[in-house]
Amino acid sequence: SYNVISAQGFIEYIAPKQMMDFFEVCYRALRPGGKIVIGNRNRLFNAVSMNSYTDLEMALGTHTALAQEAMAYHMSTSQADAFEKIKAFPTAYPHPRTHPNTGVEVDTRYQYTPGDLTHRLSVAGFKGDTIYALNFHGYPIAIKEENLGMHTKLAKLMEKAASKDQRIVPYCTTNVISAVK
Repeated sequence: SYNVISAQGFIEYIAPKQMMDFFEVCYRALRPGGKIVIGNRNRLFNAVSMNSYTDLEMALGTHTALAQEAMAYHMSTSQADAFEKIKAFPTAYPHPRTHPNTGVEVDTRYQYTPGDLTHRLSVAGFKGDTIYALNFHGYPIAIKEENLGMHTKLAKLMEKAASKDQRIVPYCTTNVISAVK
């Protein structure tokens, strides 16, 4: 048995059923009090990126719910408060058949919000304890390249200062969720 299992960079490439099977295997493999740490492409960012991903969420009818979940993180006073607030949101958003081109050639890619992943982890027996916000976008995507130096400086500053601050989760393309057995 293990104290920690880390799953970084692949959750979005396996089907939801396979992910749940993986979580169940991890639960059995972890010692009591052990942690699973999941890296995830943050679907909440689609609601604030104002690009083709925002268009995609609007077409799916998920944009309003994503924006409301994003507000829950932004307005929460602590990690515990954020985990409590996200219980009120949909536990599974519909997935699109295709995504805008990102330069990664895959047939299917799934995106999850921290709330959606936390719910799925709880079904497998885990309790979410920390959301780490990564890859902060301080500039709108449309003008990031025009201000790349400032964007990079701001992103590095935010990662040092606020990686565990749930309020910046909606403005990050990636997050890591830690959950305890």
